[in-house]
Amino acid sequence: MTKHTSIFPIFLMLVLLLSCNENVDEEITENSPSVIIAGAFYNFQSVDALPNIGLYAQDYITKNITNTEKELDTLGRFKFEFEITEQPGVMLIHNTIIDLIVKPGDSLFVEIDATAIRRKDVFEHLNVSGTSAEINKNVIDFFYNDPIDYEIFQNNRRHLSPTKFKSYRDSIYLVQSRYSDSLLTNTTFSKLFTNWLEAQKLFALPNNYSLFEFYFKDENDLKSELNKDDSISATKFNIHNIPQVLKKHRINRIASNSIPKKLIDHTLITSQRGASNLNPTDTYSYYLEKIIEIYSDKPELLKLMVNDFIKSNLNIENIEIYEDHRTLIDSILFKTDFESSLKEKYVSLKMRINTPQLTDKINLKTYASSNIDSLIQKMISESNGKPIYIDNWATWCTPCLSEFKESTPKLIRQFEDEIEFVFLCYKSEKRQWKSTISKYQLKGKHYFIEKNQIEDLTNIFSINGFPTYTIINQEGEIINTGNDYRPSNTKTVQLLESLLKK
Repeated sequence: MTKHTSIFPIFLMLVLLLSCNENVDEEITENSPSVIIAGAFYNFQSVDALPNIGLYAQDYITKNITNTEKELDTLGRFKFEFEITEQPGVMLIHNTIIDLIVKPGDSLFVEIDATAIRRKDVFEHLNVSGTSAEINKNVIDFFYNDPIDYEIFQNNRRHLSPTKFKSYRDSIYLVQSRYSDSLLTNTTFSKLFTNWLEAQKLFALPNNYSLFEFYFKDENDLKSELNKDDSISATKFNIHNIPQVLKKHRINRIASNSIPKKLIDHTLITSQRGASNLNPTDTYSYYLEKIIEIYSDKPELLKLMVNDFIKSNLNIENIEIYEDHRTLIDSILFKTDFESSLKEKYVSLKMRINTPQLTDKINLKTYASSNIDSLIQKMISESNGKPIYIDNWATWCTPCLSEFKESTPKLIRQFEDEIEFVFLCYKSEKRQWKSTISKYQLKGKHYFIEKNQIEDLTNIFSINGFPTYTIINQEGEIINTGNDYRPSNTKTVQLLESLLKK
């Protein structure tokens, strides 16, 4: 495996490395839950020409998600800080996905060549230092030396006929499988990296070559062709042949997060007909029963899936699914890593739902009429001539909540004296609406949209899904509505600043 040599000036690492723990063993240890991933770009002419860099991390125990994007400073530097409870894989996103392994208390410094565009070039010139550097260098080398070119694979997936792509997929699966096998015989690797490699062979390969097929529409020719029961797909790509996900495999983000999530999604997709006539509460119960029924013969995988399903529901304020099936869920997760965090999450949510804490900067508004034109005029008149930024959202909308964590509060802090912030919540329960506002402490005016108001509002604001952001200028005119000007997008700040100059 290739060696990577740092070529970036050492002084740019000092701030980070001063916060790093020395002599940290690679074994999983209980530590500070905070993780720092910082870094810098080199070989750039102007930082303005560089795109933002993103980070996605999901704690497989708590199911809390960090999904954020950072602007670079004038020297091309960035810094992410987030909390985790275990040692998961996270994704740094710049031109391609950069997989990193971190544990509580880690500080990593990542150097990225700004001129590298193709995936292989990014990994060739990628350097990492700090705690857990050894395993991350191994992961970087693994992807750099991958015998399959990622760009060629994606291009073939888009342009080859179903039959030709299937033949191509089957052949490169064998190549990558042999590549993983050859590395697993290397006895010089750490135990943690060997576990990551094993999970890469057992779970990432089926994930890459098969599970994405369930996201194609039913009439899609490619999905139909790929799902034919030939000898290759029956032994390598069949979803029911996924092996047990053992605790040692969870260091690999595909094994700990992607596989359980995609299996849940597949169960929901294939069970839709049976749930079509159920009310929302009974639908969640039905899906839980199907997950348990289908995966009861894989108890370790089932624990991951039940933990994911229940905590993901609690994350969107759906408390009923746990309360209705608490005995069953607790029995499945008994004496696991997930048990205590589930109870903590439930108690916290229950308390927040029963007694939401709202500051005086949070204004809960009421509007019972179905006259939507009057509602819009009310919002315009109360804005006192300010531009209005409307966030159309729902309590169950994960992308909506992702913006609420960091980007929406940041945008409000920047413009709260000059822009009117209005939040319209749709298709949700009132107690969950108040609980979500309390959780994220969203300053602004909040309306709960009643059923008789939804249709007219979605037509006026061209809402095809959530979140949708609607911007009204000082003259009361809708100048944009859609997903483009979300709080995390830098062009949102530019648009709002340009409105204020008029």
